[in-house]
Amino acid sequence: DEVAEHAQMSVSTIYKHFNNKETLFTAALLTAFADWEQWQQEILKSYKDELELLVIPMRLFVRMKTTHPEYAEMVAKNYEAISLIVPQIASEMGSHVGRLVKAKVLQLDDVELRVQNLAAILAAAMRSKLMDSSFSVQDAEKSIRIGLEMLGISQAKLNKIFEIKLPI
Repeated sequence: DEVAEHAQMSVSTIYKHFNNKETLFTAALLTAFADWEQWQQEILKSYKDELELLVIPMRLFVRMKTTHPEYAEMVAKNYEAISLIVPQIASEMGSHVGRLVKAKVLQLDDVELRVQNLAAILAAAMRSKLMDSSFSVQDAEKSIRIGLEMLGISQAKLNKIFEIKLPI
């Protein structure tokens, strides 16, 4: 009813396009995430370093509550929906990490498993950031750093990347 009211259309019109609330919510969440991805891609245009291009999106993701509060609220209200986003994030991270391994920037075994674990850490950091007011951006970034250590990125490189001021 709220969606219909906001869209200024009848509930029956909405149900012509969506079978149920879950389908509607999934479509809305995926559209919001695509919008967020487009936003972060614009930010990434100013970076060239491949490790920075891997890490900056993670740093932006855990700031969604600040940068895109309406999207963060959607996720917070139905956290199970993050399971729709995490596979996409893991896939993109996996491709990126694969390129870094091929270029010999990273030397790893079990790349897929490491990326899955990193994606889980990122999702957990996002969940904590959305649900626990005492969980700070610094806590989220510490979680990301720990996950990135699984990729064998040196502390010196991580320090350099995490010192970068984000343009938000």
